[in-house]
This record gives sequence, C-alpha cells and structure tokens, in this order.
Amino acid sequence: LNSFITCAMVSDIGSGVPTSGSVLKAVIESGVNFIETSESYSNGRNETLIGNVIKNFERDRLFIATKAFPAMKLFKSSDDVIRRAEGSLKRLQTNYIDLYMVHQAQNTFRVKDDYFHKAAEILKKKEKIRFTGLSCHGPEWGPESSENLEDILMAAIDDGRFDVLFLPYNFLAPEMGERILKACKEHDIGTMIMKSNPILAYENYTSMMESGRNVNRTDQKYYEGLHEAMQEADSFFKKYNMND
Repeated sequence: LNSFITCAMVSDIGSGVPTSGSVLKAVIESGVNFIETSESYSNGRNETLIGNVIKNFERDRLFIATKAFPAMKLFKSSDDVIRRAEGSLKRLQTNYIDLYMVHQAQNTFRVKDDYFHKAAEILKKKEKIRFTGLSCHGPEWGPESSENLEDILMAAIDDGRFDVLFLPYNFLAPEMGERILKACKEHDIGTMIMKSNPILAYENYTSMMESGRNVNRTDQKYYEGLHEAMQEADSFFKKYNMND
C-alpha cells in the first residue's frame, strides 16, 4: 500500500488472507501490520478470525482493510452498504476500518455505484472508515466483455472518489500495470498489488494443450496470449536467473 497517500505506516507486505489465528498472531508480532480480508471470505468467518486476534494488539498500530461484496454484483441501497460495514466492524471487533473497498469491480458500472459512495461519506463522517478503495481482478469472465482491467481502473481514477486501488500486476506484461500505477500517482491515489502467478497459469495451460483434449476457442486464445508474453519475458528471466 502506498503509505504516502494515506499517511499511514503500513508494512510493505500484507498478511494475505489469514486462515489460522496463531499464524496471524505470529505475522503481526513479526512486524506485518497490514491485514486484508472481505465480508465474503468464508461467509464472514475470516473477519471473525481476524477480530479474535487483533483485539489483543494496539489497534492504532494495525491497518485493517476489508471489502463489501454484494449479491448479484449490485448494492441494494446506501443503507445496505452501511449495514454491511457495521457487520464487518462487529466481526472484526473494532470501532473503525482503515480501508473499506468494493470487492471485485468487474465493470465500470460498479465503479460509479452511488450507493457505495454515499454510504462511504456517511461512514467517514462517523469515523467508522478512514479510506475507501476498489479491488479489481479484471472484467467479467467471457469473451464478450468490451472492458479490460485498465478500462475499469482508469474509470475509477477518473471518478475521483476512491483513495486506494487494489490490482494485479503481471511482471510478464507490465505495460498496463505501469500505466495504471502512473495514473494513480498523478491523482494521489494509493495502490495495493495483489498476488499474480502468470508462470503457473502458462504451465497449466501448456499441459492442457499438450494433453490432446478438446480446447475451446477462449482457452486457445488465452494460451496464445500467455505464450507470447512468456517469449517476450525471456530477458526478464535471464536477468533474474529464473530460467529453471
């Protein structure tokens, strides 16, 4: 997380989604203070796990991020968002959430959800959240989508109401990520980078192609894109001795 934007002292890496209270406790004791979760992880039980651990630490030394994930990909109302935030606060056993995000914004329509933004204003005034953000893995699955990751996140930047964006960064094809990060910096928007393993995806798709199974057009096209990216990344692998 870009701590310059939020003026928060945040560790360079986060806890990941914790699945063990004892592991999370050890992670925090080792110096990691950024903890990220969602109301949708294990149907809220992940927030409960985190709450049971962080209550034993100084709250102002931690940076807690969670996300609202509406059914059918739409919030019903501003009250719906506030209700969700109150539920997260209760499960996390805290009086405030440092970063409250829209979970998996898969199109530009989600970016401009006024129900979320109106609720966020209310929650900020009540000091129940400090910052707002948006996470995005890319567009909705399927070849018919006309929007890509850059379209969605650039729309979020132009919207001007988000403090932080949470996105994947593909080191095999960094151009899009670099453009997004540059735009965020120019607009004083914080950034978080999520896990990405393009090499594993390429290996999985290569195995599928070599297995002789019937492959649909979408998978074929995706494999071709990965293959091209792997070839272009050869210099990267050589530079960091990753050829093995």
